[in-house]
Amino acid sequence: MRTLSKVYKRGYDEFVAELVGDKYGISKAKADFIKLDILDEDGLAAWEANSGASELWIAATSIRDDTNPKFRQAVIENLKRGCTVTYLLHANEFGVTGSFARFKKRLQNELTVADGTVHAIPLTDDQVQWMAASFVISNPRAAMNSASGDQASGYTILFHGEYVYGIRMNDSELFNRADLLQNFIDARYPEWKKYTVAFPKPASILKSQEATIDETTRL
Repeated sequence: MRTLSKVYKRGYDEFVAELVGDKYGISKAKADFIKLDILDEDGLAAWEANSGASELWIAATSIRDDTNPKFRQAVIENLKRGCTVTYLLHANEFGVTGSFARFKKRLQNELTVADGTVHAIPLTDDQVQWMAASFVISNPRAAMNSASGDQASGYTILFHGEYVYGIRMNDSELFNRADLLQNFIDARYPEWKKYTVAFPKPASILKSQEATIDETTRL
């Protein structure tokens, strides 16, 4: 298949979609859908964990990081590397029974030392509608600054019953979302400051241990 797609100078996914559509009489709309880069819930968690991002923006009406250990572990891996993770969630999710409150509690139980930080911004009903869709973007500021050295990428999140899927954004979608949200996020420091989840830094822990050893030696 890959050899044939090269012979016909077509992208592999596009070539397969056209063959499937022709063989099984699938509509063009469904065939076009096959061409998209789509991840399921496990795929999204794996992508997030291995994105190598210095910053992650996660926008949703609610999150599954509190109930899905793979998503939570993905956040943990990013925080260990020093990533800043920013959540934009409906204000209801910050209550005692909200998904962010539950996630925060579990995260603090499972992670004791990290270089990264979690921020969260509560959204009103109008702001949630303004977001239009749930999504996750790695290195979002790089979408507007190609000279930054980072690579931006992201997925629009679709919920279908109990299933979650991510459709990869193209460069235009990445730019538009990042451009729209950058000022919104940066201007809301007073709001997300009180929802910050920070952890002791490994270097400070090591320094503290060395100081303790030094004091013990002196005694």
